[in-house]
Amino acid sequence: MSLISPHQLRERLAGAGLLIIDARVLEDYEAGHIPGARHLDLYDYLVERSDPTGLEEMRSYLARLFGSAGVSGEEEVALYDETTGMRAARGVWFLEYLGHPRVRQLDGGFQAWRAAGGAVSRDVPAAPRPATLAVQPRPEILAACDYVSARLNRPDVVILDVRSEGEHKGTEKADCCPRAGRIPGSLWLEWERLIDPEGRFVDGERAQRLLADAGVTPEKEIIVYCHRGARAANTFLALRDLGYRRVRNFIGSWHEWSRRPDLPADCG
Repeated sequence: MSLISPHQLRERLAGAGLLIIDARVLEDYEAGHIPGARHLDLYDYLVERSDPTGLEEMRSYLARLFGSAGVSGEEEVALYDETTGMRAARGVWFLEYLGHPRVRQLDGGFQAWRAAGGAVSRDVPAAPRPATLAVQPRPEILAACDYVSARLNRPDVVILDVRSEGEHKGTEKADCCPRAGRIPGSLWLEWERLIDPEGRFVDGERAQRLLADAGVTPEKEIIVYCHRGARAANTFLALRDLGYRRVRNFIGSWHEWSRRPDLPADCG
């Protein structure tokens, strides 16, 4: 299970060995956060290349970033967003890929924490002692660009686009992407369809129906992508918690794919 409830987190606050990371924008963190939480920007970093050199650069960068927040791999880490959002999910996925054994996302995020009566602080913790995070990559949860390309049109593989409908159809394009459109053959289910009005993952039965209606079934390998691997990380966690075992996050996502003129793209 990728989630920790507000009640569970509140019980753990008094104990040792817990590190809480606020993945929201800095302004929101400064306005009020869970006591003891450290702020860390896990969203703005873009993975330009998912070839072996690019992945090694990513691992080195992330090890330094998390190490600067005091993450060593010995502690339990809880990350949170405003809801069960994509920023914290990207951080959870990053740490899982690096091999951290105990990392979870706050179910419902800061919104649920406040609704449950959790304390809120504006005090910023003292800077942590930098730690060394021992990286033990988990390649089975990552899809590199060439891995995705090699699996186009395979009947046993689902490539799932969780961006907006406009991004999927090619009517919307990020400035950093040379091309608009989608990976050929990809199915579409916008990531927020798996989030309920309270900001939590929708219940299992409803989620299974939404996924089945989109053509996503558990016997297939599922490769999830978006623009930068954040929305995809959220859906990755939702799928994994539903029991889908062969799920990968295409961490370079459309940002990387669109920059490769040798790779095909569909629009419309």
